Amino acid sequence: MQLSAIPTKLIDVANFPVKDSKTRRVFILINGKRSLSEIFDLLKVEMQEGVDLISMMLEKGYLQFLDEGTTTDQTSATNQVISGNLTKSMSTKVFLNEVSDELAKFIGPVASIIMADFELGDGELDKDTCEKVINAIAKEIDDLDEKQNFIKSVQTIISNAS
Repeated sequence: MQLSAIPTKLIDVANFPVKDSKTRRVFILINGKRSLSEIFDLLKVEMQEGVDLISMMLEKGYLQFLDEGTTTDQTSATNQVISGNLTKSMSTKVFLNEVSDELAKFIGPVASIIMADFELGDGELDKDTCEKVINAIAKEIDDLDEKQNFIKSVQTIISNAS
């Protein structure tokens, strides 16, 4: 993780479930413009502790990093694509299989390795969870246009499955 990386929030502060005050302060300072280095300096947080907090928030799907040269406007456009026509709920297994197949079209066989990281349990997934998972997976696609195409294609597949 590079200290020059710029994180951006995927959820609002009001929906941020972490109660730890230091983690909340780091999250609050994420604005899509400040680098990790700037955030850690402002809060007087040691680098390793800050990286650990950011890593936890990444894993939970609370934030993402802007790609080099990507603006917050481009990230907002990607997030708007995600909030399209996803189903209200669908089977976890069906969802993960469909997303994995689609991701493989964009990044090849490494898609199965990436998908192995998503343990969502059994049962139904709601729209919000689907959106978070798709957003997290889309981060694996470097090209912004390809990322948006992936999101649109997953939405189409999921909408047709419901």
